[in-house]
Amino acid sequence: MKTKSRSISVIIAAVLMICIFTAAGALASEKDEAVQKVNEAITFYKNNGKDKTLVEVTKPNGKFANNPYVFIYDMNAVILAHPKFPKLIGKDMRGIADYQGKYFRKDMAEAMKNQNDGWFEYSYMNPDTKKVELKTTYVKKADNMLFACGVYR
Repeated sequence: MKTKSRSISVIIAAVLMICIFTAAGALASEKDEAVQKVNEAITFYKNNGKDKTLVEVTKPNGKFANNPYVFIYDMNAVILAHPKFPKLIGKDMRGIADYQGKYFRKDMAEAMKNQNDGWFEYSYMNPDTKKVELKTTYVKKADNMLFACGVYR
């Protein structure tokens, strides 16, 4: 009986390890996709200008609206474009905390004054699931705008 119990424990441990590595690999893949989407949006911006980029990123069915979606802030954390929450466009978000009281937009804008890109974590409502989830967002500066794309976990 002990051998059977030990075998089951080994199988369970192996399955758990596979799940952990699969989840870690999926997150890494999603993070790579977020970086790629930000770079594509910046290329679009360089080729088409600011006005066309803001319109395209804001389109709910635009090329940057599929998950993970791109959104754009100015250097003061004012939302310039967002495909999922267009009502927020033009709003200064520095004083708005996430669901855990973290002023991530203010932190993001301050950090990006001294760096060209970076990753930020915060809690945010996933527009697809309507649940508050941990979000990891890649942000890259282009001129006076912050191009961002995040993955929910």
